[in-house]
Amino acid sequence: KFSTYLKAWRYTLDADGSMFIQKNELFRAVKELSWQGDVRLLWKGLDKDGSGITPLQELDLKSAEQLAKFRQQCFEKFGSMEEFFKAIDVYKKNKITRAEFLQQCKRHGFTRVDKALVHGLDWQGRNMLTIDDFKFLESWRCPRYLTCKANPQAAQEYKEDLLRKYPSYLTAWRQLLDRDGSNVVAWDEFESAAQRIDFEGDLAGAWRCFDADVSGSISLRELDPVSSEILEEFKNWADEEFGGVRAAFEILDEDKSGGFTHREFVKMLRSYGFRGDCKALFATLSGGGQDSVTLHDIAFLDLWDDEEDSSEDEQKPEKQEQVAPKKPPKISQRLHELARTKRSRLPLLAETSKSTLQSGWTATTNLSKPLMLKSVYGSLPGLKAFRAISNHTESDFGATSFFFHELPRTTLRKMRVQAIKDEILCEDEISEDVQ
Repeated sequence: KFSTYLKAWRYTLDADGSMFIQKNELFRAVKELSWQGDVRLLWKGLDKDGSGITPLQELDLKSAEQLAKFRQQCFEKFGSMEEFFKAIDVYKKNKITRAEFLQQCKRHGFTRVDKALVHGLDWQGRNMLTIDDFKFLESWRCPRYLTCKANPQAAQEYKEDLLRKYPSYLTAWRQLLDRDGSNVVAWDEFESAAQRIDFEGDLAGAWRCFDADVSGSISLRELDPVSSEILEEFKNWADEEFGGVRAAFEILDEDKSGGFTHREFVKMLRSYGFRGDCKALFATLSGGGQDSVTLHDIAFLDLWDDEEDSSEDEQKPEKQEQVAPKKPPKISQRLHELARTKRSRLPLLAETSKSTLQSGWTATTNLSKPLMLKSVYGSLPGLKAFRAISNHTESDFGATSFFFHELPRTTLRKMRVQAIKDEILCEDEISEDVQ
């Protein structure tokens, strides 16, 4: 409808020219546009840092960068927007056409001035510009990072200054940068933290280096990817197994002491099936200096949003396009034969047979070895690999029966389901006549 984000911003969103909008302004604009989507969810997506306001750069960073660059050149060359307009208004008509604006900007050596910028400045569609169309740039508090380039050296100096005052990046992140625990730090928070650590380098260049994806905010992953990966792995495991980090802590803390020593922490995580690096996780949570981990050191992870889920939600369209139905999967020849052939069920095991399975194979058993180990779907693969589990077994069947006796029922069911899936989707035995 508006062709460019800048025109949409000036025409319907930022009516007062303050270069930022609040929630009520967004709700009013959405109502005028008769948009039928979820306005609250839209606001949550725009106000990522939770500041209560949304500037242009959070809506469209490229448009904000272009406008900021134009403003910077005007002040560097002429000192103010009023003097700039006087310089390009060569005919003293107090107005200038779009074509004349582009021509004069090119004559004065301006860069990144194109039709998209003119389209946003002439938001009323009059095909001309006046001094009133530039006044909003006088009062715009343009962030410095919009007019600079990434500076890796400044970013490294910023990290070094953090470690001078804090024992680890995570400690600095929680106590200085991300005080609300959201795992999202905006420019204002980043700038305030720089003042506290007495950083005197290129702050804007350091910010652009950290904010490599130009999202307008940074997370722990962009400051310390190693610690972030360790914490995210633990958080995902706790969410899946216990429903949250706080719930996981309460279950793992069996003695209700309110904390874990290094040995207790590693032991409990391994006993509950955590496959990550327990020692590295303890060192990250404890900041490298504490000898214990408490609920306060770990509960903040529940406030982190799942970045993968949020990115999937952003990419999900409002109305999904109709997708052509997929072709049914190919079926193996064996399963095709089993579907056509009627086979009798296996007889139920008697109590004597069950005790035989639990004690081991004997020569007096009435059931044969293939009959007990096979079903209509075939034998379980890889049972000979478990022969070393029991030292007192003397045969493959003995190792197999001992293995079945020790495993829980849920694990056996999972093994059987996986064996059936492998049988169904076997690519090596596809029948040519079955499509």
